[in-house]
Amino acid sequence: MRPQLADRPWCERAVAEHPTGAPVATAVAGRGARLAHVVVTANTPAQCRTRLERALAAVHPAITPASTTGAS
Repeated sequence: MRPQLADRPWCERAVAEHPTGAPVATAVAGRGARLAHVVVTANTPAQCRTRLERALAAVHPAITPASTTGAS
């Protein structure tokens, strides 16, 4: 996640849920594994959508599938 995101006045919170390079468990009971969360403020729903899209563009996950033991 780009650190500059938290400097935006409309970004109340930007939190990486795991340190860079940490393994993340797969989804449990229908819930996805969360990599980060962002809370933005806005005056209108359209402004909120725009700000959430900007926040999403600042999150860059690099996903490497776990190796399977015994796979060829």
